[in-house]
Amino acid sequence: MVLSMRSRASDTIFPRGLTGDVLSVFTVHVVSFFISLALASVTARWLGPAGKGTLSLILLAAGLLALLLGGGVNVANVYFAASRRLSVSQLTRLSVSWTLLATSGALVLIAGATIWHERVIPGVPRWGLWAAFSLIPWMVLGNNFSGILQGLQRIPAVSRIRLVQSGLTFLLTLLLVAGMHWSLYGALVAVLAGQIIGVGLMSGMLRDYGGRFRPHWPGRDGDVTAFGLKGHVANLLQFLNYRLDMFLVNYFLGPAAVGIYGVAVSLAELMWFLPDAVGFVIVPRTAAAKTDVGTSGWRYAILTTAAAAVGAVMLAIAAPVIIRSVFSASFVSAYPALLWLLPGAVLLSGAKVLASEVLGRGYPQYNAITAAVGLAVTVALDLLLIPRLGIAGAAIATSLSYAAVLAAVVYVSVMLGRRRATSPAAQVGAL
Repeated sequence: MVLSMRSRASDTIFPRGLTGDVLSVFTVHVVSFFISLALASVTARWLGPAGKGTLSLILLAAGLLALLLGGGVNVANVYFAASRRLSVSQLTRLSVSWTLLATSGALVLIAGATIWHERVIPGVPRWGLWAAFSLIPWMVLGNNFSGILQGLQRIPAVSRIRLVQSGLTFLLTLLLVAGMHWSLYGALVAVLAGQIIGVGLMSGMLRDYGGRFRPHWPGRDGDVTAFGLKGHVANLLQFLNYRLDMFLVNYFLGPAAVGIYGVAVSLAELMWFLPDAVGFVIVPRTAAAKTDVGTSGWRYAILTTAAAAVGAVMLAIAAPVIIRSVFSASFVSAYPALLWLLPGAVLLSGAKVLASEVLGRGYPQYNAITAAVGLAVTVALDLLLIPRLGIAGAAIATSLSYAAVLAAVVYVSVMLGRRRATSPAAQVGAL
């Protein structure tokens, strides 16, 4: 009886199928957070601020290049798998082909970057760039395969794979860094192993859906790449908006400051567990819809923003204890930056949900525009505030940037809503 009452209560917020998928992703986010918290504690205590900052920069470089060279194929995979416009066999073969192309491009870029590595990423050793290169193929392929499974609405399965990946990465880090004292090398080996295992698990699942892994460009690869490039621009700009401040903090203040600021960023991004879960589920559901209708994105955005606001207040109270107990007293200076980051993190929660609906309806170009607005604010304010205020300046710039993104996404959502309401199909439906 109690369970049925809870089920009915949740259905008043999200539709029944959506509720299960959102809870699946959200639960994995929460469990993964505790795993990542333990992982961060290990790297912070055994590597120190400078070592943790260097690790963050290497992983950021790998993530940026994987996103840059991925070409948006992962975004297109969600849309084309959900709409059934291409088969799983076609999408998996295209994903493998694009991964090989991306790896070749990464090789050229990394080889060039090693020549000027002190200018490209100050404080990161040359071997660190090659470590980043070793991660890129697995990141690209993992993103592509995850997009197909997301489009097939295999949300719980993707969640389980991510959980296994996080857990194994932590265990290997604990063994190699804390147990065998491999320091930074051990942390990177653990991340690489986690990426490979995740790709292997997704490959096995896709094979059951007819996936084939021999490189091949399908006859409609132009449609995929055209759609993907629109979403690719949005994702790339969003990534830069989220992480460019790390590179600028390193440029002005050094790797140790990156390590401290990274703690504030990772804690502030806890506010995104629910909006990320909702957005992850909304995209394929909206894309699979037969008509150009929304998924009550405004209601979901308001609910997730309210939940994020409550979480932000709780985190602001508990953060001093969390930082000292988990990361050590060396990272207490992350707290003021965290307080500046939290308002922006709350505001971006609603923007994430609305942007997911826009993407699912087939308009990734609008998300690129909103992300460009945020990035412009980030760059201008980071260059102005970081030299003057340090990591607090980076946090202020980030919060103001997220506020600008929310304003832009709201404008786009209202514009598309009016377009839908005035379309002939909508008028017929109203009759």
